[in-house]
Amino acid sequence: MPRPGSPEARGYGRAHRQLRTEYKRIVDAGMAHCWRCGKWLDPRLPWHLGHDDHDRSVYRGPECVPCNTATAGRRPKQLSRWVL
Repeated sequence: MPRPGSPEARGYGRAHRQLRTEYKRIVDAGMAHCWRCGKWLDPRLPWHLGHDDHDRSVYRGPECVPCNTATAGRRPKQLSRWVL
């Protein structure tokens, strides 16, 4: 069982690392675009391996950092149970 808070516990285990390595070849060759916004990824800049917004077990592909870090703002807001 992975340690709480470890990369494996957060869903970034062996399968994630292998898939990222495969995509890295494409990104490094300048042949990848962000799956979310469609802009080409600059191989000199950091990038993320993007998950599906509704199912974190599904990978969508390389994603630019701004798109990936903005996903929390696009999630539906949870209403407090105290709101009437």
